[in-house]
Order: sequence, then structure tokens, then C-alpha cells
Amino acid sequence: MPSLRFLLRLAAFPLLLLRAGVAGAAVPLLEPVGGQTQIDTGNINYFITYFNAVLPWVTGVAAGIAVVWGIWGATGIILSGGDPAKATEGKNKVIASLTGLILLLFARMLLRTINASFFV
Repeated sequence: MPSLRFLLRLAAFPLLLLRAGVAGAAVPLLEPVGGQTQIDTGNINYFITYFNAVLPWVTGVAAGIAVVWGIWGATGIILSGGDPAKATEGKNKVIASLTGLILLLFARMLLRTINASFFV
């Protein structure tokens, strides 16, 4: 399981790309991903390799969060004890988690449609 430090570094990566600012500048990765230790901002192939290395992990985390949210909503429905407000709240959480999973699938499909080279 990745550490919080790794997650923060991963979240800060786009800011590092903006800071580089100059085409052709190499941005060092704080944590190697997929065997890469730096990304050349002037070459899109390095970014695509980084994107492909990180995408399955990000997708898995997003799907995991959606599943946990759905389980939380289902538990709320079960434990509502006949209270319609609590049952509705749980139902809304389950619907939100299913919507999130569907959007996650469509996002991958949309990215693949826009530029198939991201998914080499």
C-alpha cells in the first residue's frame, strides 16, 4: 500500500511540470514510477509512459472509494430501522457510488477515444 508521502508527491506532480515551464526540461520524479526517474517535458512519450504507469493505480483507488461508499450506503439502508429519511440517505449514497463507477468507466473510454496513444 502506498504511503501518504508517495500520494502527496503524486498529487504534486502536475505542479512540478508547470514549474519546469521550459520545453525540453527534465522534471525529476520524487518516486520512480514504472522504471522512470524523470520526465522530459519536451517529449510527450515520457508523459504517456508515466500516465500508463499511474493510471491503473489511480483507477483502482477511485473504484475502491466508490465501492466503500456503496457499502456505507447499503449499511445505512439496513440500519435505518424503518426511518424513511435514513433509508433515503443510504439509497442516495448507493446511487452516488454506482454513478461514480459508471463515470470512471466512461472516463477511461473517453480518454481512449480522444487519444488512443495514452493506452499503449
